[in-house]
Amino acid sequence: MKFHFCAINSQFVHTCLAAHILCAEAAAKGFDCTLSEYSINDQINAVIGDLFGMRADVYLFPVYIFNVEYVKELIDTLKKVLPQCRIVLGGPEVTYGATSFLAQNTSADIIILGEGEKPVAALLQALTAGAALSNISNIAYRQDKNVMLSPQIEELIPMDSIAFPYHDGNITDYAHKILYYESMRGCPFSCAYCLSANEHTLRMKSLEKVYEELSFFIRHRIPIIKFTDRTFNVDARRALRIWQFIKEHNIATTFHFEIAADLLTEEHLALLENMPPDFVQLEIGIQSANEKTLQAVSRTTNLTNIATAVKRLVKTDNIHLHTDLIAGLPYETYESFRTSFNFVYALGAQMLQLGFLKILRGSPMEHIAHKQQYVYETRAPYEVLSTPWLSFEEILRLKSLEQLVEKYANSQSFSHTLAYVIPHLYAEDAFAFFEDLACFFIQKDLFRRKVSKPTLYTILLEFLTNQSVDRDICLTLLQFDYLLSMRVPLPKTLALPQLIKTDLFDAIERNRALFPEKYSALPYKQLIKYLRVYVFNRNPLTLHPSPATIAFWNLPDKKAASLAPVFLR
Repeated sequence: MKFHFCAINSQFVHTCLAAHILCAEAAAKGFDCTLSEYSINDQINAVIGDLFGMRADVYLFPVYIFNVEYVKELIDTLKKVLPQCRIVLGGPEVTYGATSFLAQNTSADIIILGEGEKPVAALLQALTAGAALSNISNIAYRQDKNVMLSPQIEELIPMDSIAFPYHDGNITDYAHKILYYESMRGCPFSCAYCLSANEHTLRMKSLEKVYEELSFFIRHRIPIIKFTDRTFNVDARRALRIWQFIKEHNIATTFHFEIAADLLTEEHLALLENMPPDFVQLEIGIQSANEKTLQAVSRTTNLTNIATAVKRLVKTDNIHLHTDLIAGLPYETYESFRTSFNFVYALGAQMLQLGFLKILRGSPMEHIAHKQQYVYETRAPYEVLSTPWLSFEEILRLKSLEQLVEKYANSQSFSHTLAYVIPHLYAEDAFAFFEDLACFFIQKDLFRRKVSKPTLYTILLEFLTNQSVDRDICLTLLQFDYLLSMRVPLPKTLALPQLIKTDLFDAIERNRALFPEKYSALPYKQLIKYLRVYVFNRNPLTLHPSPATIAFWNLPDKKAASLAPVFLR
């Protein structure tokens, strides 16, 4: 009997850890199984064609909030072209309300409830042997025309016994994708909006096992590994040892962790401050700065400690920091969200993700939403439409603001301009800046248009020209930001003079000592290929109103392209 695991990811670069683990577990037990991955952006007919060609007896799909509608449509067609196949679903989006899901989606035959390793193994064995399904715990299934629910028994397997899904034979397939890794399951906290609130049993792999598996990624120089651990540093000593291992052994891999910044110890901070650049990324869920809101969703945190830790790490500039906010939580009004936004923005992390509350099925927030008369989408992703404290109109305003935060702040392509404008024009009220900019976009009908990145600079200049701020300074900063992040020529609105050939030659030769050693010894004709030299009306770093000649790098290598510009004398 042939089994096929099919993962539908949210993006092409993503991979599905659950599918990989379950397929590896099944293969280790001798089952004939294969795996394929697609994204929700793929044409369903093309995916159907692939799956049909595999002629598997059983197809297994992990189902999540982002792919449930896609999977429902996919299996409906798959069952029509392969009516004899069995379709098995699992994952958080079908675990809660499994019997009603089966009743409403007749193409699905079986649903795995909760953690999959044991029930999947038992199910594959039963299907291979033609045995009854009634003896398998933690599944919902069809029997004749009825939907049955087997006994629910918590069967948690030791973390060290879980199959490692990657090996020398398949790792090259993921050279350009994000791989996911778990070193623990469960979470000791009870945040109402998160499904992990239901998983209080915390299990961890041994450090020896983690070291062995991380060494595999390091050896193969996988670009990025994202830990799925809900709060990686909940065990302070363990987190410290894993970070120390990465610091001592890593070569070229970036490891991404979701952490609680208020739990970072002095030892953590000292180690992270000395971590080589790009070895570690940290995602810090803050969600709100409203204490009443945090209490309502059972989120235990210390905002003062978060601020201290994040600001300290920002200063080192060797770790990419990603902070999260959620709009739509209880007691969060539009004005209190302004306060939350400004609190998080002021921390200075490279990315601020403004998300919107989703009422996950089976989460404690589902009960709160019904009790507080939340209005949210009936279908996945169940996003909030209005709350007793936040109207739909206000949510739409926040949606517009979120788009501009992504374009202007998270892109890191306007950092010098924003660092000047927000304190000088908005007295550090970043929310007000993005709010005004969103109104400008709406007035110009820009949200409905496809706006190129170079045009974003021109738009911001036009917006700032109408404000009570020094236009010449803003122009200089926008020019500087543009040349730091863009390789295409400056648009006319940001035009700058360049040196004539003889002056350019003299400037380069006179300043060779300022260039990195790797480039300073190159012949002029070769070196100049890597440079773009412009003359500014004022120094973009000091803002002193005297001309500044600056050489920007034009290199193909991304890391080399991040070299600082050279101020020529």
